[in-house]
Amino acid sequence: MNDQWKDYPVCYGTQFLMAISANGGVYPCGHWFNDRSEEFIMGNVIDTPFREIVASERYWEVQQKIQKVDVNHECESNCRQHYINMFLDKLAHQPDHLNFI
Repeated sequence: MNDQWKDYPVCYGTQFLMAISANGGVYPCGHWFNDRSEEFIMGNVIDTPFREIVASERYWEVQQKIQKVDVNHECESNCRQHYINMFLDKLAHQPDHLNFI
């Protein structure tokens, strides 16, 4: 939507909010429903229960790949995980006296 620069370096939001395509493919996010979809597919809910997909080795392989993605150049500027990532980054890098008046 707009070319907003992300202040966080890594996307951890995909561990909290994933995407399922119309054909049942489970992906870290909808951005990967493209020509690189085979690289980022974690499983298919038509063939395998979601619980098993999330507990699988493939799930963690894809999550590790996502952590190497450049969020400012390879991701969309208007992603669903943006606010999750902003919160997690602030949680990990809390300033001193956040609530100081």
